[in-house]
Amino acid sequence: MERSQITYINNQLCVPAFWLYSDYSITTDKKVIPMPAMMTYKSYGMSVYRGKIHTVGHPGPGKPAMVLYERLDENYKMLIEAAIGGNPYKVAKRNLIEREILRDENAADFFYKHQFEDGKYIKDTKQAEYTLQAEIFNAFTHIIKNKKSMQYKHVGRTKGEMWDTFTEALGELDTDKYPHKLPANPVRLRDKYEKYAESGYESLIHAGHGNNSASATKEEEQEAIANRLLSDHRNLDNVQVASLYNLVAEPLGWKKITSGTVANMRKRTETLTDGGRLGQTAFRNKHTMQFKRTAPKFALTYWTLDGWDVELLYQKTEIDKKGYSNTTYHNRLTVVVVLDAAAKYPIGYAIGTHENTDLITAALRNAAQHTAELFGTMYKPNQIQSDNYGRGALTPIYEAMSEKYTPARVKNAKAKIVEPYFKYLNKTYCQLLPNWSGFGITSRKDKQPNSELLNKIKKSFPDEAECRGQITAIMETEREKQYQKYKTAYEIMPAENRLELSYDNYLYSFGKFNTRGDKKLTNRMEPDGLLITINGEKRCYDSFERKFRMLYRTDWTILYDENNLDRVLAVNEDGTRRFLLEDKYIQPMALADRQDGDAEQRKRTDDFNNELESEVIDFNEKNYELTRHVLGDKRLEGTLTKLVLTDSHGQHKDRKNELRAKTEKLNAKAEKKELKAAVKGFREEQDEWIDNKLDTSKYF
Repeated sequence: MERSQITYINNQLCVPAFWLYSDYSITTDKKVIPMPAMMTYKSYGMSVYRGKIHTVGHPGPGKPAMVLYERLDENYKMLIEAAIGGNPYKVAKRNLIEREILRDENAADFFYKHQFEDGKYIKDTKQAEYTLQAEIFNAFTHIIKNKKSMQYKHVGRTKGEMWDTFTEALGELDTDKYPHKLPANPVRLRDKYEKYAESGYESLIHAGHGNNSASATKEEEQEAIANRLLSDHRNLDNVQVASLYNLVAEPLGWKKITSGTVANMRKRTETLTDGGRLGQTAFRNKHTMQFKRTAPKFALTYWTLDGWDVELLYQKTEIDKKGYSNTTYHNRLTVVVVLDAAAKYPIGYAIGTHENTDLITAALRNAAQHTAELFGTMYKPNQIQSDNYGRGALTPIYEAMSEKYTPARVKNAKAKIVEPYFKYLNKTYCQLLPNWSGFGITSRKDKQPNSELLNKIKKSFPDEAECRGQITAIMETEREKQYQKYKTAYEIMPAENRLELSYDNYLYSFGKFNTRGDKKLTNRMEPDGLLITINGEKRCYDSFERKFRMLYRTDWTILYDENNLDRVLAVNEDGTRRFLLEDKYIQPMALADRQDGDAEQRKRTDDFNNELESEVIDFNEKNYELTRHVLGDKRLEGTLTKLVLTDSHGQHKDRKNELRAKTEKLNAKAEKKELKAAVKGFREEQDEWIDNKLDTSKYF
């Protein structure tokens, strides 16, 4: 017989009907005793018919028929009580609670994650105990909220009766299945439940849980002294910390500690004390959480740059003031490398005697030029990262050369992939050369080159130019090795993500000023354009932008690239106006000397001049229209102003309209000749009038 089948229906205790007519067994402490049925099924049916046994409700599929326990014969009650080994009323109360005990995942998660002040967690066995208590109290809550329903009326009318029922029910639970350890006293059980109802899961944790007995240095003041010594900037060892601590402990009556105790404390507080002991940078690199990053799969997405003192020695001879020569052999060159993280491709580099803003600028200039060599178009990356060297002066260049400039945090070497790249270059290439100087000074001595042999062969070290050649060969070899991978990273990059670097932007960031000594030279426009002398050679530059010719009185500073003088950038004094100028195309005087392209360039110039002249005419027409009604004022009759401002023919606009109407009637073949003649005649008349009335130099 399953005790769980006893239940209340309509506030009346019921048992399954088949218990009466089926064989059953009685379990004692020693054995299980099989028992015959209390009655036959036929007798059961007759008893129901005669009203001696009362059934309750109509069982559904898979549900047993139930009979009222209270209306059964006393003999049957005794047999049922013996069979289930307890009072059916108490068993029913237990079943009532047990049916409501449901799994509470939130409670299990809370106790699993709960952490005490000392950093410890709750033991697994205690987690299970606290979770079960929460689930039982949740069952109580459900019953209390619904105690007026017929299903729960029997729990008791008063609070006292209800908690007596709950206590009895808990006493009937199988302790192997439900090891709850809740109070067996109704008052204490109610008090514990009310704390749970008010404070939730936290209230179930025992107040002393997680506390450990105090150790020799557990007291707050004692531990503070030890922690100060562990955090000391002098980086004291365990013996020193114990010795200094004991100097304080002895007069205060504290228990002394050993270096072993200090070692255990250091392990426990290392993260907290290393900041003072080793400094902020070491603390960040060792203890703070680091980002795990993936390399971009597209080229031109992320560039990083840094300077590297190349581990290659060269000899240098210098003459002092007295004329004596002195040769040194410990010299090293510096290379600034711009690395594209997509394929660890050295997109740009520049070699110098030391790192400075000019060398960094040169590396970025080389990177921009190299993109044009690789892809036919000059590009800039989406993002550039650098250290903070020269950040103030270089930020405008970084920002011009990228969509986003993100400097690395100060002294955060882990943020830059370029430093491990330098280590790779040193081991892969430099170590194989006879003038290799070794790894960093912090490396083990057994990994460094033989200093005695280096001293013997130092006179065979290359000079500066030869050492530059060694570094250039290394960088070009790296480019060749990574070219195919980098090209693929460029080809798979969506075209809309590529950021083209305009040539005027390139010159503005990396161009060289036209100077004489330290002074920047300026030029003013002449009819031929801007006449400029670069490296002793006179050159003429001009622009097909009409706005440039309108600024004929402006003084221009010229920026240029020594490797490409086809175009230069003209910038005014405050940098608010910039124009990209072209090297002036030279036309031959004799028709016989003309070559391919001469006619196209001539037409290009003629078209520009025609548009400019039309703009001048339109400008004067607009002014004529705006002033005509003013000049009609009678107060200006006979004045010189009116005579000067009136058109020499008095019909300036009418004549032009007539010319336009006439050209519209010409057929396609004759249009070109007649229009040319008409325009020429009109121009001659205009030139004659303008020569007589105006100073044309300010227009052309």
